[in-house]
Amino acid sequence: MSTLVRSICSISLLILHAFSCASEDIPSFSDKITDKFEVSLKTTLLKEADNLRWERKYPSAIAKYKELLQDSVALSPRTYIYSLNQLAYCYLYVKKYQAAKECIDKIPSNTISGLSLADFNLNKGRYLKSQGEGKEAIPYIEMADSLYEIQYKEGHLKRLICLTELADLYYHYEDTNNILEITFHYLSEAGKMQAIADELHAYAKEYLYLKGFFSYIQRTYSEGISNLKVAITCAEEEEE
Repeated sequence: MSTLVRSICSISLLILHAFSCASEDIPSFSDKITDKFEVSLKTTLLKEADNLRWERKYPSAIAKYKELLQDSVALSPRTYIYSLNQLAYCYLYVKKYQAAKECIDKIPSNTISGLSLADFNLNKGRYLKSQGEGKEAIPYIEMADSLYEIQYKEGHLKRLICLTELADLYYHYEDTNNILEITFHYLSEAGKMQAIADELHAYAKEYLYLKGFFSYIQRTYSEGISNLKVAITCAEEEEE
């Protein structure tokens, strides 16, 4: 092999190795987890924040979203609202409810639509639930679910969250005669989605907990134990 050929091969290997390392540094996420958002509007910082959120590293994601929003004047209106919505989403997961409310209050909900409005409604509903205002939370999360269903026809993490929240809210806060029927309907819909999207399994601890809880009501005890064990495992993995 000539010296020139050897040099070309060596350079090619270095380039391939560099691309390989770069690709390993970028996590790959299913479209059942990622949010639909224009790639052209995503800065490097926003990509990093989203990746951390999808990895459920909420404190680190919060730091990135806050850094991004420090220069809010430089952001497009869509990027600004998207980032505020995701920051509120993360705050709710780490139980920083006042910080979540401050983000929610900054969003002009009467001027947004589509997924921006869906995210707003999900966050608003979950915030109200955290404050013990379950009945008031229900219409917000129902609206969020209907909007997500339009955009994510094949299922999505945020729809799984909506359906799980609605099952929980109806059971604990509504007093209609067919309360169990409504609760089981939402749980069943959440179960269908979780079954067809294996990638949502690690995010499904709230759903699995509820399914386990309601298995006891139905006296299917072995199923209840199984679901609660998996819910505990998911929760422990998230805390690591």
